[in-house]
Amino acid sequence: MTAKHTPKGGMCQFCAHVNNDCSKLPFEDMPKIGSHDNGQTIVVRCTDYQKFIQPTWGVDGNGKRHYLCEYCELIFGDVDPDTIKHDCDTSKPRYHNRDKYHDVR
Repeated sequence: MTAKHTPKGGMCQFCAHVNNDCSKLPFEDMPKIGSHDNGQTIVVRCTDYQKFIQPTWGVDGNGKRHYLCEYCELIFGDVDPDTIKHDCDTSKPRYHNRDKYHDVR
């Protein structure tokens, strides 16, 4: 019987692709990190994983509320957070956009 390869569940929970059908990904080619069921289920680190970044809010020095990326700190201003489309490059250091402003209007 061939072992079933499956991604570590916690990764899926916090992945930007959580709502996608990932069943066609080549899990058997991904790095093994564990196993279950006497080796019948191989747990892998998904190489397609991309951290889900949620916009958060802060207050500037004048008391005005604004939204920003919690990873890179790119500032979007006081907008509806559902209108923010931001693909953060998590391969760069955290806060690499600190104090940069992005107008989403």
